[in-house]
Amino acid sequence: MGNASWVLTPQKFGRPLKFGPFKDSLSPYHDTTYSDLHTKSAMCGNCHDVSHPFNSMPIERTYSEWKDSIYAAKGIDCQDCHMTPGSGVTKNPGKATYFSKTRDHIFTHFFVGGNVMVPEKLGSPKHAYLAEEMLRGAATIEIRELTPRANVRAGDTVEAVVRVTNVGAGHKLPTGFPEGREMWIDFEVKDGSGKEIYRLGQVKDGRTEPGTKSFKVTMADDAGNIVDLELWNASRIISDTRLMATAFTDTAYRFRVPGDIAEGPLTVSASLNYWSFPQALVDHLLGEGALSVPITIMASTESEIGTR
Repeated sequence: MGNASWVLTPQKFGRPLKFGPFKDSLSPYHDTTYSDLHTKSAMCGNCHDVSHPFNSMPIERTYSEWKDSIYAAKGIDCQDCHMTPGSGVTKNPGKATYFSKTRDHIFTHFFVGGNVMVPEKLGSPKHAYLAEEMLRGAATIEIRELTPRANVRAGDTVEAVVRVTNVGAGHKLPTGFPEGREMWIDFEVKDGSGKEIYRLGQVKDGRTEPGTKSFKVTMADDAGNIVDLELWNASRIISDTRLMATAFTDTAYRFRVPGDIAEGPLTVSASLNYWSFPQALVDHLLGEGALSVPITIMASTESEIGTR
């Protein structure tokens, strides 16, 4: 499924040679040389723009998404976020080796992305933790409107508007392979006793339930049938609801207040959830119950509505 082609030259003129981001690096073990390419997003783009091998359908366009974003215009490259110690553009002062000079920034080699499950299952909790931290810095969620905000009673209809904003990803959110990555809103309302009176955005049968506001790519085959498991059958993209860099979207919810609510205000909450793969995909590939996919809460918010 890939399109990348790299020619590696670990030795030149019979001696070991290492490429890197510094023009003055020295090593007693090998020759060193500066490579501007190693500091640029083009280094990553060779693997992170992926097309279908038979019909050239764009499967993954992370590099192109970045190239069309404000991040590229400002000179913020992939390495500035994915080879740094924290979420977003951060610095990592120190030494690359014991023999090296102290520098303002040393690139880390964790290559943190949005995959929490695989590092965790491979026994690397630090990588999983860093992935969760990156996800939590990628977006915000807020309840923008509640109508009415007070004095609601049984039978009333309440409207809410929830806004999700891409504040930390220099590409679409989420990005990556379309049959896996999914972000969604879990919207819930509880009465004064904590009883749930409305919810939309649960996971049912290994997928987000119908009607959920999801941020994802949906593909189809030549006949228009949705393809979410057998990627090789995909020939077109029929929807793309992901958020571009710095973009936001508003989602409206409407619910009716039931007649048996307890005293006290209604609590309206919304969480922005993410998983690396839908549980249904993992069950299909590995068998039901073989592996449980973790859900990361990227952001959450809540508000109250007074009752009478």
